Amino acid sequence: MATVGQYNLRLTWSAVVVCPFVPAQATGTYTIKTDPWDGSAGEQVNVLGEAGKATITNLFPYAAPPGVNPVVVTVNPTTGAATVAKQTYGSYGAGFENFTAEGTGGFFFSCTGGFTINLTHKLPNGTNYGTYPYAIQKN
Repeated sequence: MATVGQYNLRLTWSAVVVCPFVPAQATGTYTIKTDPWDGSAGEQVNVLGEAGKATITNLFPYAAPPGVNPVVVTVNPTTGAATVAKQTYGSYGAGFENFTAEGTGGFFFSCTGGFTINLTHKLPNGTNYGTYPYAIQKN
């Protein structure tokens, strides 16, 4: 008779929770969790949820005039899939005015209070400063 030794199995898996986008649930104050571009992790932003979109005031709190504007995130109300069309959000001093951000492949789940996306930052002349992750969590 053969003896079989103990066998330990270790499994891990990831899942994405999908929930409908509910504007009233999305509205509120959020804390920036990930922002290597602006370095503003820990700062607060305000979100206004509306049908199919969320408007974030001061997406990048350290950006300055000219061009300081809220950023509108388009959200698929069924899946929470989020995109940011090219928008001007602010400046970072002389020669770095009117930066734009745009991104796809994000998610805004109002049921968990989280928004994540990768955003590409460019100057109006087309100079690309790279793509960086961005995440906020509702307080």
